Amino acid sequence: MNKSLHTLRTPLLITVAAAGLMLSACGKTEDSSTTLGEKVDSTVQTVEQKADATVERADEALSQAGEAVDKATDSVAVGVSDAVITASVTAALAGDPDLRALDIDVNTTAGRVALRGKAPNEMARARATELVSKVEGVIGVDNQLDIVS
Repeated sequence: MNKSLHTLRTPLLITVAAAGLMLSACGKTEDSSTTLGEKVDSTVQTVEQKADATVERADEALSQAGEAVDKATDSVAVGVSDAVITASVTAALAGDPDLRALDIDVNTTAGRVALRGKAPNEMARARATELVSKVEGVIGVDNQLDIVS
């Protein structure tokens, strides 16, 4: 029995020594200034900061997408407005007795109207500019009508 106690004693001592080393390591740190709990807290804080940064980037991306939609909507509105201006200018020219028979091409870009074609005289050319400039939404007239007698 004495021999059996001696045989068990060595593994028991090794186990107790290992457990003691492990328990003492729990309170120790790698760089002697940070405990294991502090490291966990630091890691949690880092994860939270990265999550906050990700949310901020997502918010920024969403904001930029909203701005892009607003710009696209504005662009469509300008296109519709230009079409309305072109139709109104064409109607105004067709309603004038001196200009209705003329083949005048009307193009509108961002409220600026370009007239191309032929006019019988300077008075008809000037009248076209006058009519076009009175149409709602027109901000400029580029009268490129050629005078042909």
